[in-house]
Amino acid sequence: MPSLMITILLLTLLSHILNVLAPTILTDLLWLLYTTFSPPHRALLASHRDLKQKYLTTSTALSKTSAQKEFAKWAKLRRQHDDLSAKLDALTTTLNATRTAFATKTRFVKWILTTGLRWAVGVYCVKEAVLWVPKGWVPGYVEGLLAFPRAPKGAVSVQVWGMACGVVVEGVLGKKGLGGVVEWRRRKVREGERLKIVGGATAAPAEVKK
Repeated sequence: MPSLMITILLLTLLSHILNVLAPTILTDLLWLLYTTFSPPHRALLASHRDLKQKYLTTSTALSKTSAQKEFAKWAKLRRQHDDLSAKLDALTTTLNATRTAFATKTRFVKWILTTGLRWAVGVYCVKEAVLWVPKGWVPGYVEGLLAFPRAPKGAVSVQVWGMACGVVVEGVLGKKGLGGVVEWRRRKVREGERLKIVGGATAAPAEVKK
């Protein structure tokens, strides 16, 4: 059954992406949609951005004001700075708590899209044959293993096909496959950036000497 074969492969691929390659992408996407279409939370995020901007502006002005020469102005800016800092901390704590609670709820959605769907297909199609093994290609006991637990003899069951898909996906996208190549590339980019920073720091004194 080609459609069942492809369905299990796609579910296995989706599960690997959501659990291994990008474990936070679903939560981030759902959080973005939630805060975009939920007016209260959209207003809360807007307030946080405005408050943060005011805090940064006040901090800059405070750092440029002398406490000795302009004490009255400095004292006023200091009070504003402390007040904005307290409000920003409280709002940040509220947002973090909301995000944490939201992430906890999205775990169920993630479970449905990964483990739940694969389990449902395995139960519903437990007697289905994903594909048939030509007669005589493998010994009888191997046919029994390929048909485990309840597929017809001579067929590959949903469970066995799912395990095979998992091995292939892990081999291709895991640490020994493309996933390892991507991680290696990221490591090289980070090392290159560090070398540029070190090179720039060592080059600066030479320019001063000239």
